Amino acid sequence: MAEFLRTLLRLVRKELRVEFRSRGMLSTALSFALCAIVTAGIGFGGIIRDARTASVLFWIIALFTAISPVAHLFLREEEEGTARLMRLHFSPDAVFLSKAACGSLFVLLSLGVMAPLYAGFFGLAVQSPALFCAMIFSGGISAACAASFAGAVASREGKKSALFAVLSIPAALPVLAAAVRGTQCALTGSDGGWNDAGFCLAYAAVITAVSVKLYGSISMEE
Repeated sequence: MAEFLRTLLRLVRKELRVEFRSRGMLSTALSFALCAIVTAGIGFGGIIRDARTASVLFWIIALFTAISPVAHLFLREEEEGTARLMRLHFSPDAVFLSKAACGSLFVLLSLGVMAPLYAGFFGLAVQSPALFCAMIFSGGISAACAASFAGAVASREGKKSALFAVLSIPAALPVLAAAVRGTQCALTGSDGGWNDAGFCLAYAAVITAVSVKLYGSISMEE
């Protein structure tokens, strides 16, 4: 276990070093989020009075913001031809978990910037800031894990980008539903939102466990 953790940390550092050196993944995600918020603001006149509408729009933008960095992590090495070398030197579990961890980190960084911009742009009054932060964290982690599941499958198939988009949306639908409910509760101060945050974290754990097994099985078939 100690050796596995050291390998995992080494792979995480490698992924972060590569991505921060290029600076393309995070900037692309934030650029998309900013453009989406401004476009939606123009359409809604800069004000959204209905909490449910605000929650749905926020998580639709957040979901597509999350998909971009995770897709890049999983597809980059396949397209560059270095994925086989990675799987020869490291266990498939460590490779997958390192990418999922980095994807989750980048998604949380993106949402951490996007959430206050979104709330300020549309003049949203958050009645429960603690629940709102918890939903950003749990929903962001779950969205990244759902996208990682799609990456585990799509990275080994032809037409990777198209397959990733097809798989990631259905995988993220349960997260989207729970995150919308929880965020609506945070905006209105209603009870019940903490259950949705717990569901998101539980879903992230389950789909990550399934993805690890799936990624390992696909790697063994080579």
